[in-house]
Amino acid sequence: MADQIFVKIPFALNGDKSPAVPEPLQISGEVSFDQGWPLRYSQDPNTTGLLIERSDMNYLFYLMSLNQKQYQVSGVPLFITTADNGGVPYPYAKNALVLYDAGSGFNIYQSLTNANTALPTVTANWSLIDPYNRLIERNDTALTGTPTVPTKPPLTNSTAAASTAYADLAVAASKAANPFCQAKVSFGIDNADNVVINGTPFNVTSVVRNSEGLFTINFTNPIVGEYCVSALGTANNGGANGAIKSASNGTNPPTLKTATQLQIVFGDGANRIDIGQANILIF
Repeated sequence: MADQIFVKIPFALNGDKSPAVPEPLQISGEVSFDQGWPLRYSQDPNTTGLLIERSDMNYLFYLMSLNQKQYQVSGVPLFITTADNGGVPYPYAKNALVLYDAGSGFNIYQSLTNANTALPTVTANWSLIDPYNRLIERNDTALTGTPTVPTKPPLTNSTAAASTAYADLAVAASKAANPFCQAKVSFGIDNADNVVINGTPFNVTSVVRNSEGLFTINFTNPIVGEYCVSALGTANNGGANGAIKSASNGTNPPTLKTATQLQIVFGDGANRIDIGQANILIF
């Protein structure tokens, strides 16, 4: 690609450019924007022909180089005023870009409609092009007003921005499935010391027992907010109390209580025991 030539000074900036070349057709056969240089300029100037005037050439080259410089400097043409267009508002096409000074300096505006004759300050017809509304990276940005973001589906796990309705949807989904609790499960221990889930659990994927008799309940969907636990159990020799923050027989107490997992232990008041049947409710 060839190097551009920047027009620092429009041609004939301070030269003789008067009078300006007229726009409409000239009956006399003189130069105009409508006809350019008519046939009379190719004829003998000593008879019926006309001479190409120096001031006309200066004006035309000045006009072209002046507009070229404006494009090179700004990249967008100036708004065509009614006075520029002979007293008639210019009808801009949709998506046309213009430079316009509404009183605080020049800004770029984009036409929102076809045959747009309104001033760029009319927001129904023009949109101010703000570079900070484009997809550019900015750090530590403080949002003001009431910006909106999409509402993600419940249980979406990502760093994407989401509205506060996200939490409401998760709560609504949980309540719709079971209006009284967020999770529940019944389980026991079989003869091979395996955990067996009885019935149909709600929002519980699995229950795992470790060698110390601690039971880890894994939730299918995260529990919303802080929650409380109701744990009842039966043993071969009477009742069994459930706990999530106590130790028994000097062994390690349960410490896991998150939105996705809960650790619980059962005992008879003196010893940690494996239960015959446990009923867990999460509120």
